[in-house]
Amino acid sequence: MSLEMRIDTETSEKSKSNIWKYFTKERGQDNKITAKCNYCNAKYVVVKGATTNLWTHIKKIHVSLLGLSTTQHTLEQFGLSINSNSEIFTGASKEENLRKWLTNWIILEDLPFTIVEGWLKWILKKVTGGFHLVSADTIRRDIIQYHIDIRITIQKILKKTLGKLSLSLDIWTSTVVKSYMEILYIY
Repeated sequence: MSLEMRIDTETSEKSKSNIWKYFTKERGQDNKITAKCNYCNAKYVVVKGATTNLWTHIKKIHVSLLGLSTTQHTLEQFGLSINSNSEIFTGASKEENLRKWLTNWIILEDLPFTIVEGWLKWILKKVTGGFHLVSADTIRRDIIQYHIDIRITIQKILKKTLGKLSLSLDIWTSTVVKSYMEILYIY
């Protein structure tokens, strides 16, 4: 065992999460805890015992370990994610992409539609070299259209489902007081 890293051997005694079946806890000289995947050696920082990032890794990279169905789908697989880091607006002009990004930003941050009518308009015009920012009414229409598009896509997905369908709703708040809602369907 090197001086730089030592493996935490007390994992099973202190850790309650089942995630530690898939990861090995390591503690650095600075006393920061990292988790190393037992299957691909990916490393993640563990802050205050939170394991959500570890579960996300297992669910996305090693889903077969959990025995989950590979036929289940997420909205992200259908291009419906509104994750600000994703490139879901490819193929459109820069102006269309910026307008869609603004729409998603307003939805995600729960901002008033009128945010596009103040300093933001001036800033975007300077940064983009003359982008014509739309009005609050146009953003409102874009958001309504976005909702309709998602609803239609979800309806198409559900219509393809054979047999019975069970819907479940889960709402929670993260430690940084950000609200989340999940709709799970099982078929």
